[in-house]
Amino acid sequence: CGPEVSVEAVVHRGRATVVAVTDKSVAAPPAFVETGHMVPAALAPVERDAVEGLAVAALAALGLTHGVAHVEVMLTAAGPRVVEANPRQAGGYIFDLVHLVTGTHPLDTLVDLALGRDPSPGTVARPRPTTASTPAAPAVPTVGSAAVAFVVSPVAGTVERALGADALDDDPGVLRWVLPTPAAAPEPVVSVVITITPVA
Repeated sequence: CGPEVSVEAVVHRGRATVVAVTDKSVAAPPAFVETGHMVPAALAPVERDAVEGLAVAALAALGLTHGVAHVEVMLTAAGPRVVEANPRQAGGYIFDLVHLVTGTHPLDTLVDLALGRDPSPGTVARPRPTTASTPAAPAVPTVGSAAVAFVVSPVAGTVERALGADALDDDPGVLRWVLPTPAAAPEPVVSVVITITPVA
């Protein structure tokens, strides 16, 4: 076993296009709970090419011809190996990270595919029409890297507060964060979520 990454892709007319490769942080055994994601994954070019090539080949082997895909890959001494391939967008705020870094939002891509339009992954999504009841979403500039972290309790208990959380609003590196308190924290379940940290 080795580090795990995921490949976010869009498949249109039988051709898969990789939009991003995501680093995945995992808690220690025996839980192996995902504790964070980062886009883009910190891979050497040869590793990235191998991971992307494997993911595209896996989607072709599965016969996926239309939709978005999330392919999880383990990096091993023998090369990358597919853990699972899903005909859906990624969870865990990965679609937000992809949007921040590439300008492409997977939800916009899904709408394009559903409406029979050609998606343009890797480019800034077209503005959505606005009305009085659906105002325009605030513009979010693309950044070089973005990450999300999930804080996992090492022991069962209740989270009452987190020291220093009040400073997050003033941190220019934190786009948004969530701290549900009080919150039950059964071991080893995610109890506190601090989301999306873009890096210029």
